[in-house]
Amino acid sequence: METKKTMLIKIGSIIFICLLVTFLTIINQELFSFNKFIATTIGLFYISILLFVIFILCIKFIGIKALTPNSIVIIFLILYLGCGLLPFSLYRNYIEIYFWVYISILAILCLLIGQVLGRVIAYRSKKLLAKSKHTEGVRRSLVIVLFFLSFLVTLKITLDYGLLILQPTNRFLVPASYQYIVELLVPINICLFSFYFKINKENKKIYIFTFISLLLLFSLGYRNQPMLLVIGCLLIFLFKSKGNKQIYKKGNTILIALGLTLILFLFSLLFLFRQENSDELLNWNKFVDYYEVNNYQYSLPLFPIHLSSREAMGVTTIANERINEINTYLDGKPFFFLDMYTLLPGNQITSGKILGIVVNKRDTVSLTPSLIGGLYITYGSLGVSIGFIVIGFIISFFWNLYQKTYITKYLAISILTLIYSIELINRGIFKPMYILVLIIPFILFKYKNKGLS
Repeated sequence: METKKTMLIKIGSIIFICLLVTFLTIINQELFSFNKFIATTIGLFYISILLFVIFILCIKFIGIKALTPNSIVIIFLILYLGCGLLPFSLYRNYIEIYFWVYISILAILCLLIGQVLGRVIAYRSKKLLAKSKHTEGVRRSLVIVLFFLSFLVTLKITLDYGLLILQPTNRFLVPASYQYIVELLVPINICLFSFYFKINKENKKIYIFTFISLLLLFSLGYRNQPMLLVIGCLLIFLFKSKGNKQIYKKGNTILIALGLTLILFLFSLLFLFRQENSDELLNWNKFVDYYEVNNYQYSLPLFPIHLSSREAMGVTTIANERINEINTYLDGKPFFFLDMYTLLPGNQITSGKILGIVVNKRDTVSLTPSLIGGLYITYGSLGVSIGFIVIGFIISFFWNLYQKTYITKYLAISILTLIYSIELINRGIFKPMYILVLIIPFILFKYKNKGLS
């Protein structure tokens, strides 16, 4: 038990850190008011210290036992929608707040309904639960083939289009087939990490493989895929640590908090560099002034989420007003699933391109409406309801199967469904990759027991 003196020292230290970070951030803003990019970058370091302390407190007092794929997707959805509704800036400031509050509540309720259905049906799947005794393995030869295929495509992308992480505008020139092949590294790594990662054992090989894959994913020029891989691996670490008392030791608590802080730090830093290096976007100084970004140093870790959410809400608002114009490009095809037709021969227009033409009146940009927007544009409130019930059901079903059987394949599927649902909530347009990522676990894992898929 901690003594009162120790507890007071800890509380005092936390208060001191909060005050120090606040003071340094104010001083930093005054010193670099002429250059908001420098002020924001330096301020990000200070805010990261504060976030690090907050994460430690959350892990210590709340713990990781309450974290499941079900709770995480709900937390993210609330955070995503909440950041869009909060007035961090005047970006896309014409959205209808009452409509988005209503549709957000509907989406969250339907997600909860889907999770309840998934848990009930998983617990009643007696045939699947009865097959928990088995010998599980990975098809290594298939992993090697897919990895080298992704490596060769990465090399071709870099030679043909340059380093896309430094030239983000060139990423739109890369064929979708190339992107999908490289992005296969995400589900492959999640499957391997689920199988090979062991608590309190040597994990050097899987760490090296994941790190190399992370570098290859940056060749696509997007932040999403590398972040999905990092988040997925971190979640596997957390979920496999449940029930292990070692995880709550001081060193491990600090390691988890540090990992979460680094994710937010890198995500924010990549956002800043994207603003600075893109020919299509305002640089950070102009952006802050034009859209009157409030407390940009404090809000930066959440600002990319605010911007994505507000962008999606604004795009959806205009798209609904111009729905007849959108329909002229669809030829009777569903807007939400339009990107699936890119697999067909010939040049196929995407949903993002249609939104760029209709909403921004430019055929050189691609816009995303968020999952709520994509479903609402296509099917209305009914589509939003069914879509979120399905997502809640899939995540809950496979997670509860894993909890009952500890079959690695189910863990991989639940993690993949979770991280790509997070991406889909932001993106809002269904693409072929969402089907491929769920097929990968079924072909990578092998079992000696007959009849176990």
